Amino acid sequence: MPKVRMSLEKVFKKSWQVYKDNIGPLLLVVLLGILLISVFMVPGMVAFLVSITGSTGINEEFSFNVLTGVGLGIFIVTIILAVAASLVYSIALIKAAGEAESEAKIEIKKIFSFAYHKFWVVLITSILAGLGMFIGLILLVIPGLVLMIYFQFVIYVVLFEDKWGIDALKR
Repeated sequence: MPKVRMSLEKVFKKSWQVYKDNIGPLLLVVLLGILLISVFMVPGMVAFLVSITGSTGINEEFSFNVLTGVGLGIFIVTIILAVAASLVYSIALIKAAGEAESEAKIEIKKIFSFAYHKFWVVLITSILAGLGMFIGLILLVIPGLVLMIYFQFVIYVVLFEDKWGIDALKR
């Protein structure tokens, strides 16, 4: 990728123009992401609330312990699924912004398909980066902070340079 130097003013002007030119597709990606996450969060929150109140309002014969166990189990599973959905959404939004910046047509189905296929690669690379930062913070605070700064763009490297794992972290 060629390196282009731009003033801060030009960066903001170009970013604003790209956003204005692509507001419809970008907002659609955001709304679909919110919907995707909500599909998992709403049932999880309902299960959690039922488990802590001990009442469904439908059949009071269930014991409080059964409701608590089942409700908390459903809550934990839906939270894990919501976190996975938010990662897919984040990947899709980053890809959509990249497509908008490169003046390519934003195709929603293609972007979410891309996000779905890159899920594990991004997850593995993010876990490796997180472990590196955690170890750096345990050693002393400064190495952890340096690694946080060094790894802050690792997801962009994974998505736009098609590298992952250690190769993405080295970049």
